[in-house]
Amino acid sequence: MTDVDRLQFVLAQEQKTEFLFLLFAGSGRLRSSYPAIVAIHEQHLQAVTALTETIARLGGDPVHPKSFNDYVVEAHAMSATSEADVVDLARSLEHDGVDLYGRLGPQMSDSALAQRLVQLGADDDAHGQTLAHAISG
Repeated sequence: MTDVDRLQFVLAQEQKTEFLFLLFAGSGRLRSSYPAIVAIHEQHLQAVTALTETIARLGGDPVHPKSFNDYVVEAHAMSATSEADVVDLARSLEHDGVDLYGRLGPQMSDSALAQRLVQLGADDDAHGQTLAHAISG
């Protein structure tokens, strides 16, 4: 597996998270956690853009996002009927990112790309902590 292949996995995870955070922000189910969800969505959108550009720069064809409906079904997003449900699902997505980046980072042959994955994992960990406090204030 090449660095580009690994980045494709990361991009797919970031696309999923970005799309679902967009869904959460527009769901009407958020009150106190809305600012956190919107801010985190923006950070994931920036990560998607950077990863897409990096993969293309390295000669890869960036993976295309799945359909919005595919993401909703895959994440069981429609089962999130309350703000707490939405935040729990968002925290789960962040945890998945931390896991993925922790596994793939050490496998990268390019040290700068490995460091970027470490940073994405740290960002997702911080997002999870932010979400943990979003409802409780």
